Amino acid sequence: MRSSSTCAAALCALLAAFAALSTAAAAPEGTPALGLTQGLEDVARVRVDLRARGERLFVCSSDDGLQARAVEGRPIDAAPGALNPIADFRVGAELIVYPPDAPRCGGDADCTAPARCFNAQGAAYANPEGRGECGRPYAISAARGQCTADGAPDYIEVETPAAGVYQLDFAGEPETLTESGVTTRYFLADVRGADGAPAPPGRVFSAQWLLNAHGFANGTNATFYAQVEHAPGVGVTYAIRFADMRGFRYSVLANRRGLVEYPDRSWCMFGDAPDCAAFGMAEGRSARSVYPLYLAPPPSLAAPPAARIEALRFEDDAGTATLSPNGDGIQDVGTFSFSVDQPGIWRVIIDANGDGAFDASVDPTLSGITQADAPIEAIWDGTDAAGAPLPPGEYAFQVEHTIGEMHLPMFDIEDNQTGFVIERVEGPQRRPMPMFWNDTAVRDAGALIDADDAVEVLPEGSRLGAPIQRRRWVQPQVLDPDTERMIDLPLVFDTWTYAQRVTADAAECTQCDSPIDRVRLGPDDEDGDTDRDGLLDGDEDRNGDGVLDPGETDPDNPDTDGDGREDGFEVQAENPTDPTDADTDGDGLTDDIEDANGDGRLDPGETDPNYPDSDGDGLVDGREDFDGDGIVDPGESDPRVADTDGDGLDDGEDPDPTRADGPGLGDAGREDMGTGHDAGTNPRPPTSDVPAPGCGVTPVNDGPWGLAPFGLALYARRRRSKTNMPRAAHPADDGA
Repeated sequence: MRSSSTCAAALCALLAAFAALSTAAAAPEGTPALGLTQGLEDVARVRVDLRARGERLFVCSSDDGLQARAVEGRPIDAAPGALNPIADFRVGAELIVYPPDAPRCGGDADCTAPARCFNAQGAAYANPEGRGECGRPYAISAARGQCTADGAPDYIEVETPAAGVYQLDFAGEPETLTESGVTTRYFLADVRGADGAPAPPGRVFSAQWLLNAHGFANGTNATFYAQVEHAPGVGVTYAIRFADMRGFRYSVLANRRGLVEYPDRSWCMFGDAPDCAAFGMAEGRSARSVYPLYLAPPPSLAAPPAARIEALRFEDDAGTATLSPNGDGIQDVGTFSFSVDQPGIWRVIIDANGDGAFDASVDPTLSGITQADAPIEAIWDGTDAAGAPLPPGEYAFQVEHTIGEMHLPMFDIEDNQTGFVIERVEGPQRRPMPMFWNDTAVRDAGALIDADDAVEVLPEGSRLGAPIQRRRWVQPQVLDPDTERMIDLPLVFDTWTYAQRVTADAAECTQCDSPIDRVRLGPDDEDGDTDRDGLLDGDEDRNGDGVLDPGETDPDNPDTDGDGREDGFEVQAENPTDPTDADTDGDGLTDDIEDANGDGRLDPGETDPNYPDSDGDGLVDGREDFDGDGIVDPGESDPRVADTDGDGLDDGEDPDPTRADGPGLGDAGREDMGTGHDAGTNPRPPTSDVPAPGCGVTPVNDGPWGLAPFGLALYARRRRSKTNMPRAAHPADDGA
């Protein structure tokens, strides 16, 4: 017989198992999560995610053609139980279900029965343009498919042949209390496994919840779950918890930036601040629906890795960190360029007021959406947040990149006095997140609810300490001059948060000796580097006449002499060369051939671009490598080795420097060393006619390397004395 303690332990384990099972199983999702007084506008579509083949979907609604009873002591129809007819074109199709990837159609013939072709309003569609969608209609009535807040649901099982996201289009019934719109008062969607058991939760969502509270007095305590996924299975889930939010007819959506026209700020729903217009009296504002909003927590996503900002640069068209926005087209703008390693939102904020805070509510801000590894360029023209020129001075900057950023642009929410909070959902845990908003365009301190309300909370965000600061507002009213009544002034209040943020405040620039953290604004243009070759334009065009004169480099051509080495590199190298002469030492080999690895140094195995006879053997380098390819080919002597064949004679004294056993001086077998004579012939007179050492400079031929071996040292010394550029020491150079 088991002890009572053992039985108690077994009972606890069993209860825990049942608790875990109930947590993993989904209750039907729908109006109870939105709030029983929150109707669904007829233009809204509800989406249901069936994640496995064989899962079953059951749906019911209140669209039975009868007015609904009061809920929670609040009326939602004028005469409960009275007729409230469905629109004629939706009778028999009170529910339309669109399958995953619903095909487009031009008529019913394009759909597989019992599916039919419908337009966006749920009316029959027949048009050769083919803009309809194939959907399966279902009839809802008091006898079938009906459900209300106070009765047992009578579900219709929807045909679901495949896994995927199904869209539910409810017909709705006319509003009777206010005659404002057509709504579905109540609906439920229940997902079950193939065996009929409840499926895991987090199935019902919408891209945009369009809701109608049947009046201004009915608030909602709904919690929406926004899933911000920027890579498959990677992202963030947020819970948005409302408390008695009263919006009458309103929408809830989540996206990356807020309003299309005015990101990162609250604005007028119609017209432009500060002269916001009444409903429909001016051009309306728009926002894109990007992130799904679930009614229950969806499956968790893996947390994104840490973000990085890389290769940050700032420079104007002259390669400097100085702007002179004087309108002359020169150095009027500068470009921030950088890259990031993950999708997200980037911002460049200039501290225009010098307060040390990078506050987008007052400071000029450049921003945008980026994908991973995409190069980003942001141009700044030296103006403030209002577009006015800033005075001369130095201005600090900061580049930021946020991951998992989510905006909630709330359209026409009249009363949000209690406010909402945003939490990050991490499995069973929820962590309050800082919220950000900037209402400076639509309200001031006089419109605040109390001392804990704020017009803007940038850059730090909302307070997370006890008590947590909630996002709150009350929408203003204005006097209608026609009716002399106070009317609603619809606004869009934007609120956002993010999962992580990384910043950078040090940038490189072409003409900067070290990283910069400020941009200087000045009245005058600064000497720049137009061709980005590392030399200032003033150093290239030294007399400033705009003409390429002898001895000058071209400020519009980074490689003036065309030797494959930029001008600045040649001048600034450890072994500098002449950027106006492709063959600095005139030995017949171009500088890029002599500096074979292009590092600007004289390395072992290279000839010296500043010394015509690198090995000091009496032959200029180009005469030894007479095809100028930098390779010792058959028949050529080595310009890097004084005695190529190792016979004890320097190449300049050796009749055949490529053969140790070759013929002696004057023999008819000596090589042709670039004289133009055929090999095997004797291009010189007999030995007795060859000038003796020290007899001066004697041309061997009239080619580009026509210098006799014994006069070469004098030539080299004279050439070196004409340049002030330092050069690397050479083994054959005695320092003269």
